[in-house]
Amino acid sequence: MKKIYALVLILFLINTIGKAQTVEGYNSTDRKIEVLACSSIELTPNDFYLSFVLKEYKNNGKIITIKESLADIEKIMLELKCDPADLTLGNIYGYVDSKKDGSPFFQEKIKYILRLNKLECIEQFMVRVNKFALESVNIDEINVKFPDTVIREMQRKAFEDARAKANLFLAIFNESCGKVLDIYEINGVTTKPSSNGEVYTKSSIMMSEGIQYSKTVSSSSKMIKFEYVAKVVFAIK
Repeated sequence: MKKIYALVLILFLINTIGKAQTVEGYNSTDRKIEVLACSSIELTPNDFYLSFVLKEYKNNGKIITIKESLADIEKIMLELKCDPADLTLGNIYGYVDSKKDGSPFFQEKIKYILRLNKLECIEQFMVRVNKFALESVNIDEINVKFPDTVIREMQRKAFEDARAKANLFLAIFNESCGKVLDIYEINGVTTKPSSNGEVYTKSSIMMSEGIQYSKTVSSSSKMIKFEYVAKVVFAIK
């Protein structure tokens, strides 16, 4: 029984000493303020994914195959200075149909995806391509590529905003913020409209950089909006 009392007493003393150390070690530099750092930028898309479905068609009684139409498109790509690797196979469709006389024949269609880096390239592609070879055409995705310097500038502006915000709050209490104690990049959800601006999809942000992607909805033009959000912890002087 004495051993149990002794153990309880030791635990009580350890807990009391711990609390005393916490209180005695506390000083003004331990006070802190947490604020959100935010910045954003809108950029013009420079990465487009155009999908199109090729089919066989007749020209003056001659059947033009998908292979022949694809060869014409590859020539168009050379004129537009596209990388051959930017054209990929998307899907293959096939089914048995009947001719007017009732005899069966196999109908084949192939979907391709072409990556283009300018909106003007899409316009030029549509001007040059033979429309009779197309079953359908659609812009599946728009995106933007930018250098790391854009991210760093967004981060700089966000941290400046965070310090200004912290000082604004603290000035009410005749205080000011000191050194940075910690930075936490925020996770979140991205909302992206489709190419026609009618359908929305959601995806996670790029956690490593704290960049959140979203697109403004517009029928005539689409700017891609990038937002940087982080939580900054400052010491209070």
